[in-house]
Amino acid sequence: MIYDPNSTDAVSNQDVLKSDPNDFLEQMPLYLLPKPFADMAEAIVLSARVPPSLAGCCVLGALSASIGSGLRVKSGPDRYSSSNLYLLTSASSGSGKSEAFRHALAPFFDAERAAVDHWRQNIQASVIADKIIVEAKIDELKKQVKKADGPLELHDIKSEMERLQTELLQLEIDIKQPCYSSEDATSEVIAIRMQNSSESLALLSADSGSVINNIFGRYNKNGRTDESIYLKAWSGDSCKVDRVQRPPIILEQPRMSALFLVQPDKVDSLLSEKSFTEGGLIPRFLVCHTNAKPSPIPEEEYAIEHQTKHRYCEAIQALLRAFHDRTQPATVTPSKEAKKCLREYHNHIAERMADGDLKDITPFAARWAEQAWRIALCIHSGEHLDHAEDVEISQETAVKAIQLAEWFSHHQLMVLRSIRRQWVEDRCGKLFNLVQSNGGAVSFRNLENSHGFNRSEIDQITNQFPNRFEAKKEATGGRPSEILRINLEK
Repeated sequence: MIYDPNSTDAVSNQDVLKSDPNDFLEQMPLYLLPKPFADMAEAIVLSARVPPSLAGCCVLGALSASIGSGLRVKSGPDRYSSSNLYLLTSASSGSGKSEAFRHALAPFFDAERAAVDHWRQNIQASVIADKIIVEAKIDELKKQVKKADGPLELHDIKSEMERLQTELLQLEIDIKQPCYSSEDATSEVIAIRMQNSSESLALLSADSGSVINNIFGRYNKNGRTDESIYLKAWSGDSCKVDRVQRPPIILEQPRMSALFLVQPDKVDSLLSEKSFTEGGLIPRFLVCHTNAKPSPIPEEEYAIEHQTKHRYCEAIQALLRAFHDRTQPATVTPSKEAKKCLREYHNHIAERMADGDLKDITPFAARWAEQAWRIALCIHSGEHLDHAEDVEISQETAVKAIQLAEWFSHHQLMVLRSIRRQWVEDRCGKLFNLVQSNGGAVSFRNLENSHGFNRSEIDQITNQFPNRFEAKKEATGGRPSEILRINLEK
């Protein structure tokens, strides 16, 4: 089931392991998206003949990319959450993923091209001219230094030089062509692209094999993975990228969105890289296998209605105009009810991580509540567009965001299934050896207090390997104690 903030039920590990892959959780519930985006996603499903999850991820990626770093929500007393999402979506070759991507991202790419054309026609020449003038003034000041008559005149020259250098640095930024997105790029290129007024960028790719290879360190001579800037730009942390024979690139608050459509095996290869999990890269991604496959062409093909496409384009353009290029983000406040829902969702996950079914995947589950905040901001922005900063996030929006975050967590658990089973097998081996070395029986209290096996984990192991252990209450001189024994009979 999808998490209900008004219920104590939620998707658990056992629910996922037993779930039917064809149940309703397999496909994204598109009705949770804002209307113009939900309508477009549903139209893409029919036009491109793709599953709702593929269309929904593409549309959600376009929504996140359009906001850029221009909007944030106050998610705690001293904490803010932004709208930048990392989406990793798998689909088989020939399944229509490129067409779904093209429809969903068309207005975003059209706006990027329009910005580049405007810059070339109206800004580029002027900025180049201003830069030449400022450099000439700096050269003239350099000559005056030798002729300066005393400290006071040198001080005036220095002050003017500082002002001109500041102006020149800004012109160096302005002279760069607008760049909203990139695809096959190394960390250094990503950092260069993010040297804009808003320090934002969207990595968007309908076939992300090369992007994944870059993250694996294809261009690193030392063979190290290349994910650092992804970690920094998801969280908005200050980032320094060193370059050979050139000054380093320093980004103060970078924000990057990502939409990667990949072959299913690429998801598995990323998960198999231990450093990506332990370092936090993969836990930052909203992951899903769409199970998209090539489909037959019907006798009557569906074309996306002009009105649906027009409303969607207008929504994307409104967000781009209002927020994408802001140098300082606008802040949205959640309503009291929305904040309560999201706080309870966080606490619900924290309980499951502390002593429940999520203890073994804490790096992943620890980010689910933050993902819900980000999705809430995206849904809110899609609902209110250029007025988003003037309206509180509603309880209804928070509930939708939690449900969508829980849908992604369900898919993440499905992808992690084999890894979690291996983890349980490893822990089972350690538990078996521990009990065996203690004469074949250890109390539950001793296992928890001295060896780090709590009751929830022991239950998980014994449920998966029922023939290896048996638990009994036995008298130990005082009150009966629950003992875990190796099952010698079986």
